Amino acid sequence: SALLVLCPAESRSTMKRTGTASAVAAKRARADQTPRRQAVMKVVEASSLKEEELSLLKSVAPVALGSNKEDRHPIQHQVVDWVSKTLEGTLESRKNALREACGAADQAEKNLVELNKQKETVEKELEDLVKVHATATTEAKLAQEKKVASTADHKEPLSVFKKQDAVCGQARKVLKEATDLCDDFCSLVAGAESKVKPILARVIRQFKDGDGSGALAATLESVFASPVEQYTEFQSSAIREASHLLQRKADAAAAELATACKALEVCDTALSALRECEKSAAAADEAEVQASAAVDRSAVTVKTLTAEIKAAQKAVEKAKSVSELCEKIVAEAEAAGTTFEALKEQTQKGLVSDETLGSAPGLPQAEPAQV
Repeated sequence: SALLVLCPAESRSTMKRTGTASAVAAKRARADQTPRRQAVMKVVEASSLKEEELSLLKSVAPVALGSNKEDRHPIQHQVVDWVSKTLEGTLESRKNALREACGAADQAEKNLVELNKQKETVEKELEDLVKVHATATTEAKLAQEKKVASTADHKEPLSVFKKQDAVCGQARKVLKEATDLCDDFCSLVAGAESKVKPILARVIRQFKDGDGSGALAATLESVFASPVEQYTEFQSSAIREASHLLQRKADAAAAELATACKALEVCDTALSALRECEKSAAAADEAEVQASAAVDRSAVTVKTLTAEIKAAQKAVEKAKSVSELCEKIVAEAEAAGTTFEALKEQTQKGLVSDETLGSAPGLPQAEPAQV
């Protein structure tokens, strides 16, 4: 029955067997092919069949492959065809995996080559930047030395400049005070009564500082004690005179400031060489800072690329390892296919010779049969 031809031989151990020479030969043949069937089934078990399909095939395939071609039941021929398709599918799947692994290995190699090129370029740039930085450092040092020497040479003019600068500052302050007082006095005359006392005090203080205008100061005190509409001609004249005096003081302060600024300009011209040295030193310092920063950035890039190259090397090793493994399992599947063809075509005359089967890499050799 179909059940008997599919079941393993052990389950039919109770069946009677003849002791003829043909039976002995068949037993020897089955013993010789056992490792070959195992090689085939190893690849079958690694296929993508569903668990229940694989379980069934594992049960019936060894019996079908262990039978001579002319003795197989039609169902066993179907089993053999099933094994054939499974082997073909597994081989194709492994070849696809090998192609992908080889592609991944090639890409990993290309990535590594590209990273090494980038690192080589950046390292060359780093060498150039280090040279630029060394030059910038030397120039900055020379510029600072020149600045120090120029400062020493211009010690006296620099001292004069500082004093004259202080004079200018004081002249600006005096001019501002005089101008503000003129403006305030004008607002006082216009009738800003709330400001009379503080402004008048400042004006009188100006006229009591030894310029011979003490009498005018006394007159102004009496003038602003009276309502504006009651001013006499004398009082109005005193206000006009005070206004003129204040304006002359402001004009004098402006003239003093102009004189001081002119003298400061002369001093600054005398210090032009020092100013140029200071600018050169500042520019050289900035160039050195920029060159140093460029070196640091390039060094970081080299460090980053070094780490990436190390990771890429590991990726290449891993990809090659996967590729080699895929090559082995493809060879295993191909060898199993060759073995399967021998088992599939076996007859009562026996299997294909060991020499023929041994030509395929990875095939197990037949073990001596124990009859």
